[in-house]
Formats: sequence, C-alpha cells, structure tokens
Amino acid sequence: MSTVFFRKYILLVLVLIAVLTSGCFQASNKNIQQGEKISWANPPTNSIQHVVVILFENQELNNILNKGTYFNYLYNTYGSATNYYAPCHPSTSNYLAMTSGNTWQCGSDSVNLYNTTNLGTLLQNKNLSWYAFMESMPGPCSRNAYGEYLPRHNPFVYYSDLVNTNLCKEHDVPLSDWDNLVKIEDSNKIPAFSFISPNKLNDGHDTDTMYADNWLKNFLNPLLSKPWSKNTVFFIVFDESDSSDKSGFNGFNGGHTYMVAVSPFSKGLNISDKVTAYNLLSTIEWLLNLGTTGYNDNIYPPMSGLFNFSTK
Repeated sequence: MSTVFFRKYILLVLVLIAVLTSGCFQASNKNIQQGEKISWANPPTNSIQHVVVILFENQELNNILNKGTYFNYLYNTYGSATNYYAPCHPSTSNYLAMTSGNTWQCGSDSVNLYNTTNLGTLLQNKNLSWYAFMESMPGPCSRNAYGEYLPRHNPFVYYSDLVNTNLCKEHDVPLSDWDNLVKIEDSNKIPAFSFISPNKLNDGHDTDTMYADNWLKNFLNPLLSKPWSKNTVFFIVFDESDSSDKSGFNGFNGGHTYMVAVSPFSKGLNISDKVTAYNLLSTIEWLLNLGTTGYNDNIYPPMSGLFNFSTK
C-alpha cells in the first residue's frame, strides 16, 4: 500500500467516524438540497394535534436554570435539548430562522419584508388553524413598536405573502385576543399552531429571568391541566443567549440557551445533540406534517428524541 493511498484511506475513515458519531443529526439527510421541499417521516396519527411555541429573550442556559425556578422545573421534567444554540445575534434573525428556515439578517433588528415561504405559508397550504399572539401589540399585524410591544419579536410581520394579503391581520393578533380565539375548555377550538411572544417585560428582554419565569408559570401552568394538553406540545424557547455568548456550532454564534418540549410524550426525556432554531422548525413541520420551507429546515432534522409516542 502506497503512502499516498494509506493517507487517503485514513482520512476517509476519520471522515466516516465523524459523520457517524456526530450528534447534530438524528435522521439521514438523504442528499437533500436546499430549495428542495421535503416531508419528514410523520409521528403516529393524532399523537400531537396542537403545537404552541412561547418565546423568551436573551439569556444563557445556566443563568436560566439558576434563576428561573419554573424554567428549571420544566427543563428537568420534560424534554430538554441540552445543547440548543441560537443561530446568531441579535434577536430578529433567530425568530426568522425558526419560522422560515433562514436567518436573513444576522446582525440587524430592522423590520424588513421577505418574499419567502414560511411557517404561515405551510400552515395555510395544509388548511390548518393557526395564530401568532403578540402581547401588547396595539392591533393585528403591527410593524411599528408601541409601548412594550416590539415588532422585531414578531416574525410573521416580516413575510410579504402574509403582510401583503389579509392573512397577517387575520392570524397575527394581540395576545389579548387569546381568550376570544382560543376557547381553552374546548379542544375543537384550539389552533393546530400557536406562536406566543410576550411583551418586552414578560419575555425578560427589559427585565430578567425571574420576571419571565413568573409570567410563564402563571400563563402555562393552568393550561397543562386542560384535556387538550394531552395532545399538545408547548415549546418553551429563548431566542438567543446573552449577547456576550458567541458559542455555537456549524458557524452559529448566538450562544447556548434554553429549549424544552412540554408534553405528556416528552416527560423525562432529553437530547444532547447540538441543535438550533432550524431543528425546532423541522420538528414543528414533522409533528404537523407540513413539509418544509426549502431552506435549512431541509437539512437540520426534527428533534424526534424529545418524544416517546409508545406511551402517554
């Protein structure tokens, strides 16, 4: 065996080992190309009928667990992603990543408009009910800051297919509409998908982890006793870590932060794979059988390890 051939052989072996042992992926990519819309294998029918995402702001994982009693409880009781990293800083791009599969504007919190397939598009295509609830937003689909409302924490006002039609005004509404639109005693009135963004006080942006922790406990705890919660997952997520935390993987530098799946199917589970907002998006698509946007949600697979559908 020649020296050159031997070196190539060793290099090939090392590459194969790296691929096989990488925790980044839980499913084969099957040579998926960006722009090619796919559908991940579906979970058992009727296991998850409702997906709720609740977003918080700008904290590193250890700080959240040390200072947020309720955040800590959820993290240690339900499905936690112990190596969840945000794509970048500041906030906006992380919200865009988890709803469109692309960051679009890392380094900027400007309110822009993008002509791109997004989570709202996919939900509309499947005729599924959905709402984005924005606390303190003065009216539907507001693209201007007002009081404690920040449009940069509202990704759905960035998508032209929603904003330039009635879809944004119909589906992107103040959180005060929650009680009117979501009849929490009636399982048939619960949307298939809800995205909830607390205002800049309650999400911890202008306050701290303990303040956000108290808001979440008061909002979420009563919902977990409702009959429909048995077929629901609540993803509790921080958009990014503290701005000084540049840790990440695959070029991401938004820092190490918090992501938990609260569901009867997720109790006692955790994954140590390195995951990010794209995995969160593909997980939502997987659970609701939406297909993908054709961007990075094609490449970063669902966090299936956070669910055990064999028991309930």
